[in-house]
Amino acid sequence: MRTLGNILWHFPFLGFINAAITYLIGLLFTVTVVGAPLGLGLMELGKFYLGPFGRAMVRDSDLEPGAEIGLWKAYSWIIMILWFPFGLLLAAAMVVQAFLLCCTIIGIPLAIVVAKATGTVFNPVGKRCVSVAAAQELQHRAALRELDGLACRPARSEPTLGQPAAPSGSDTILNVRSDDRPAPVSHGPQLSSGLKIGLAVGIPLVLAVAFLGPKLFNSSSPSATIPATTLQPQIQKLAPVVPAAVIAPAKQIPASHSGIPEILDTATLSVNGQRLPLAGLRPVEMPQAAAAARSYLEQAGGVTCEQAPVGGWRCVSQSKGLDIAEVFALSGFAKAAANAPDFIRNAEGMARENRRGVWGAS
Repeated sequence: MRTLGNILWHFPFLGFINAAITYLIGLLFTVTVVGAPLGLGLMELGKFYLGPFGRAMVRDSDLEPGAEIGLWKAYSWIIMILWFPFGLLLAAAMVVQAFLLCCTIIGIPLAIVVAKATGTVFNPVGKRCVSVAAAQELQHRAALRELDGLACRPARSEPTLGQPAAPSGSDTILNVRSDDRPAPVSHGPQLSSGLKIGLAVGIPLVLAVAFLGPKLFNSSSPSATIPATTLQPQIQKLAPVVPAAVIAPAKQIPASHSGIPEILDTATLSVNGQRLPLAGLRPVEMPQAAAAARSYLEQAGGVTCEQAPVGGWRCVSQSKGLDIAEVFALSGFAKAAANAPDFIRNAEGMARENRRGVWGAS
């Protein structure tokens, strides 16, 4: 079953790609030396991904109690503390991923692997990939120590993996006499000192990074923190340095025009050489309407034109105070456009009803 699980893990779930990526990331951390404790754990996780159904991740301290040097253990604690926020987020994401994979039924084998690797992703420092049999042996030894504690017996002195265990003198665990056991080897002082050193160095380091890190990053890019109110006077001071000949003056259209109009068509006037489409009108192809509109403008005299909200221009006769577009629509000189206001449409309706201008010809 384990072999079948490993085959399914690699095909079709492509677990070997996951193993290669994890191993390369761990190798990169290890090459940096600074992240070696983290990188070694990730490399072991990459080995685990090669055969997850026949292997397990355990702690180095369970395999070789007391084998770590106090300085290395203290530094590992520092790396562990720095990795904690990232590991917490990754572990939470993996828990959600495993749950979703279980919901798909077909992804249950993949969910099992993700669940087994979650603990190592949360804290890869000091982790080792071993076979399932070795992991079970470590659990068996832990059970023996628990039984000794319940029976108020001295702790057992157990060999590391790969070394033969000392004979117990009995076939059962509970019948072993405490007199036959060798003296226990205590590693408590070394572990506690490493823990104290790691906490003493790691906690101030984390606090320093948390408080001083933003200031260091902000100081490297001061332009990102300068407010706009500070930059505005500087821009205004630098602006006159640019030669005026280099900058072409922007062409501005006046908001209003006044003068004697010329008719370009029955919906467009020209005032002071500026083409002004009348708002809400569309021209008609009728020479008589154009001639009548031109005659009316000659009698009206000057006009004042302003931009209309709907687009185009609203021109008013200076002598009569009438809207030129409304007069043209009421006389049948032009038709209402799609965006024409209501008074233009009403004027067109009256011209159609009385058959004036273009409406009389049709």
